[in-house]
Amino acid sequence: RSRGLGDVYKRQVANMYISKFCNFIIPFATNLIPSSVDHPNALTAPLSGLHPTISKDLCISSAISLFPLKTKVAIKVTIDIKAKELNHNGDLPVMQAKSLTKRFGDFVANESVSLTIKKGEIVGLLGPNGAGKTTFLKMLLGLISIDDGELNLLGDTIKSREDRRKLKGQIGYVSQHFSLYKKMTLRENLLYFAKMHQIESKKVDSLIDEYATALGFKQYLDKFSTELPLGINQRLSIAVALMHEPVILFLDEPTSGVDTVARAVFWEIIYKLKTNWNISILITTHYMSEASYCDRVVLLKDGKKVVDDSVEALYTTHSDAKTFEDIFMSYYREPNNEGGI
Repeated sequence: RSRGLGDVYKRQVANMYISKFCNFIIPFATNLIPSSVDHPNALTAPLSGLHPTISKDLCISSAISLFPLKTKVAIKVTIDIKAKELNHNGDLPVMQAKSLTKRFGDFVANESVSLTIKKGEIVGLLGPNGAGKTTFLKMLLGLISIDDGELNLLGDTIKSREDRRKLKGQIGYVSQHFSLYKKMTLRENLLYFAKMHQIESKKVDSLIDEYATALGFKQYLDKFSTELPLGINQRLSIAVALMHEPVILFLDEPTSGVDTVARAVFWEIIYKLKTNWNISILITTHYMSEASYCDRVVLLKDGKKVVDDSVEALYTTHSDAKTFEDIFMSYYREPNNEGGI
């Protein structure tokens, strides 16, 4: 057939699949969008006839995508983190890295990188791929040895293997990819890691209930992670990282791959942890817009620290920048042979 007829056929097929998709997903959207929603096509039909094993949370992102951005969508996720005082050892910096250096043969992954993280502070560690973020993070986590420099946690120097073991008992870590056990329910994952951290058995059940309620996933405790959307699994990972009440939380690109709603919930959790627990947080991210949530931003380039300052101060220094991405790129652009960028 001619190209024109082929295009018509493709549009017809596409419209057919879109129609089928909408017929499936709109009932979910109807239940999620309040009656005051500002959209001419908003439906008011009751939620009915849906497969009982399908989670509404699983369809939130898809339902939202059917409506323009001006639509007001009600996402019912309650985050209720109670105030708690952690063992910060006075006003000492929670963690200090002094001129940390790591070499792999002749390659220097990090060269004399220093960083101080204070109590109740959110620090963003940014940089392009290959800048040395992962290696630096591994040294802070005690996963790899330090070739030169000094690392202190709550005033104690981390030198030996035993020091690194103790360090792990004071920190929490959430990886970029979901790394918990997929063949265990959310409750079983929490029980397992509570035992790993040697939390008293009589406290475990109440702790699981506390964190599941605080982070808004209590209704999913007896489900497997494979049955749930990434945003809920992310909240489980945060709960696991907090079970033993660490003084500092490391987050390695935690919002990578999650939708806008899950990212918003995540940052609400992080802000409330900072406010109510006074916990220190180090986060790596590739989303420049997330820098504004941080108290300080550290930029790495070719294994070296090139920036360590507040976002407000950086905007003052780079007065022409319209977004933080403009500031970020100013440190990584390389001039070409013609003198341009």
